[in-house]
Amino acid sequence: MNISFLFLQLFLGLTLLLGLAKPNPDPLQDYCIADTKSPLFLNGAPCLNPSLALSSHFTTSALAKPVANGFVPPHSHPRASKVIICLQGVLLVGFVDTSNRLFTQQLGVGDSFVFPRGLIHFLYNMDSRNPALAISGLSSQNPDAQIASRVAFVSNPSIPDAILEKAFQISNKDVAKIRKNLGG
Repeated sequence: MNISFLFLQLFLGLTLLLGLAKPNPDPLQDYCIADTKSPLFLNGAPCLNPSLALSSHFTTSALAKPVANGFVPPHSHPRASKVIICLQGVLLVGFVDTSNRLFTQQLGVGDSFVFPRGLIHFLYNMDSRNPALAISGLSSQNPDAQIASRVAFVSNPSIPDAILEKAFQISNKDVAKIRKNLGG
């Protein structure tokens, strides 16, 4: 074998490996507005035809109504890190790393916090009388989300009761009650 053939093989091999290491593919279009009325399901809702896009598709009033005593339950984003910025109120935020170490921080107006990719995290409004408001951003166009309690207790098919009893050190009656409360 000559040197140029070996170099070509090495170059092609590295090119293929680097292509596989890319965390998110480049988007195929400028934006994707979910077409929730489509009967198709392709790893989520398919995109609305771009010619049907309206300015109203890019706006929301969800932040117009902050909630007192609110919280975002423990959840993770398997494919993204998240940054949160507190705009109003006081939030307790935190995450648990893979060695079960809890990292928490109290955020006031203007403070931010980063949740590493894939780790269980939460947000909690510390003030039961006054609303808190935050905005967050994710490092992926497809971050996914798994709410920890729902994953364990409302999966389909269900995780066997015996496994949940041992994992959470609870009784069969507790498993049934938690499933019922979570809608399972």
